[in-house]
Amino acid sequence: MAVRREDLNLTTGSVVVRFPVERARGRRRRLEMQVRRRRLVAAIGALAVAVLVTWGGDSPQLPTASRTRAPSAVVVEPGQTLWDLASRYAPSDADPRAYIQELESLNHLDGSLQAGERIILPK
Repeated sequence: MAVRREDLNLTTGSVVVRFPVERARGRRRRLEMQVRRRRLVAAIGALAVAVLVTWGGDSPQLPTASRTRAPSAVVVEPGQTLWDLASRYAPSDADPRAYIQELESLNHLDGSLQAGERIILPK
């Protein structure tokens, strides 16, 4: 809290003590650093959002067909997963995750398979 010299009851022989200026400069420097940090965090956040929008916005292309000479449907064996089917029947240049999504949508699956279930493969 600042006190004006006029507000003090100064008598003869009174001394006014001044605080070092360094304390005020240090406080100002800390505030400037906080502002710089906040701006840096905001810039990094904006960059992260831009990267996510640019690279994360595209959904993988779904393959239109299975590998050549693949059967039109298969019967699930015990312990077999969608990932197994994708690695066996998906084209070599296709993303297995996209092939699994195609299998799930084509067969109305929720991600789990039952042994003996008939699965239609994408053509």
